[in-house]
Amino acid sequence: MKLEPANSNIQVIEDSYCMAVSFQKVREYLLDDAKFLRFTCESLSQKLTRLSKNSSINLLYPLENRLTSYILDTGTRVDGTNTLIFDENLTEITKLMSTSYRHFLRTLKPLCENGVIKKKK
Repeated sequence: MKLEPANSNIQVIEDSYCMAVSFQKVREYLLDDAKFLRFTCESLSQKLTRLSKNSSINLLYPLENRLTSYILDTGTRVDGTNTLIFDENLTEITKLMSTSYRHFLRTLKPLCENGVIKKKK
């Protein structure tokens, strides 16, 4: 069996619990359990299918659409207003959206000029 470290980023938006099972226990009790393996395969298959569909759809949209959707999803709402605060590392966002920093800035400019977003500092 090939063992590789997990690579995952998780961001929660409310209090959550995280559970872990030692791999030694999984190996000892679950790798010979057909129901567990079937459940795991089905779950991974569903996730892969969903990720594939989302990725193909997202890549077809222009950067402006992807960026504004990202801001709406990750921005922090200011109570009692129609305002979102978006304070993220732009270099990381460009990597996430598979674009160059220069193209990203060219996309931000008209959003600022049209009053869709307001840049501070």
